[in-house]
Amino acid sequence: MVAISAASLVGDAVASSRAPSGLRAGSYLVSMFSSSRSVKKPIVVEIVRPTGKVVRVVERTSFGRSGLGSGHATWSPNGRMLAWFDAEGLNVENSDGSNRREIVAFMTARLDQAVSMSYAWSPDSRTIAVGGAGTQTNRLIEIDVGTGKQRNIAPVQRWTEYSVIGFSPDGRKLAFMETSGHVGYCVRCRSWLVVSHADGRKPRKLFAFADPFHDGAQDATWSPDSASLAFTEDGKDIHDPTLAIVNVATGIVKPFTIAPADTPPIWSPDGTKLALVKVVSGTSYSINTFTISDRTLAQVGTGDLPVSWNAAGSIVTVGNDNASLRAIDTTTTSERTLFALPKPYQFMSVNLRLNNFALASSRSTGGADCCATHREPRSALVSDTKSVRHPLDLRGAQGSHRNSRAAR
Repeated sequence: MVAISAASLVGDAVASSRAPSGLRAGSYLVSMFSSSRSVKKPIVVEIVRPTGKVVRVVERTSFGRSGLGSGHATWSPNGRMLAWFDAEGLNVENSDGSNRREIVAFMTARLDQAVSMSYAWSPDSRTIAVGGAGTQTNRLIEIDVGTGKQRNIAPVQRWTEYSVIGFSPDGRKLAFMETSGHVGYCVRCRSWLVVSHADGRKPRKLFAFADPFHDGAQDATWSPDSASLAFTEDGKDIHDPTLAIVNVATGIVKPFTIAPADTPPIWSPDGTKLALVKVVSGTSYSINTFTISDRTLAQVGTGDLPVSWNAAGSIVTVGNDNASLRAIDTTTTSERTLFALPKPYQFMSVNLRLNNFALASSRSTGGADCCATHREPRSALVSDTKSVRHPLDLRGAQGSHRNSRAAR
């Protein structure tokens, strides 16, 4: 939906406006990429205030080996650590930039035998589940963040790959995609949406995709009560729904026929609605609320990647330009820009931490990292604050939201 686009940038810091009304002090963890071909390390991961002021640069990096990984960054649920992909693997560090270490490396050398690495923090912030690990990218592992100890939490088999979706909000379950068959050519491929206990025990296959090459639930999202998973897909096969909600306990799949764009659905805080993206024309997209009970769809604004839906009724989304972060009031349908990235940068992922704990997992704009994404409930963003140009900090990394449309 958005093409990757990377001459040196001039980092002109500009004065930030006041924080949006109703937003408590917090920090966005943002990863972005440059479309300028002359930039050797086109991906920047940095911490940014809600006003757009840069706190610090975490790292400038490039796309990983075989084009896998890089960029996708998330706060730990307790807000004390952060994790991100660079060109070599998955890293973690304390929120102040101390104690940085790589916890798992990209090990594959062949793209036709690989899937992108994916990861998700456990709700207690003690472990991280990682899919696509190992030399054949066929391991689903759990890593103890404190000790670095790894263990398999799914069978290791040739031509069986795993993509992490995420842990349920209650911390009891883990959702992931399992794909079997030759990844590069999809010979006899099969693909399933799977839910297991949080430690990988007792996996259950909830849905099998008829077209495993094009369709899948990698961007599925958990409902607030941990009872359901919602996903959107291209629906290349008529048996694969473009939108569906799966009851995790019963395995019952409820398909819908509204055909949204293939972006992660965002649950409303009360679990009764979904925020969905619809194609308007060309590279123009709209943000819509979908009421699950009566299947009604209402357009509330513009944007191509919802990040969060908070209790006050605001949806935060990446704009159609893929370079601005916008807030939409779902009651009045008014829109405003929170901050914008400097040209020629575009968002890869966005993740928010408030009051020393993370209220959201990142929304990623896709592609190379193929990471799972989750909803982000938080306080109101409904003031008339003017647009702020994001001051990219180019002084160097200190202490050391997947854009699939961006990476395609």
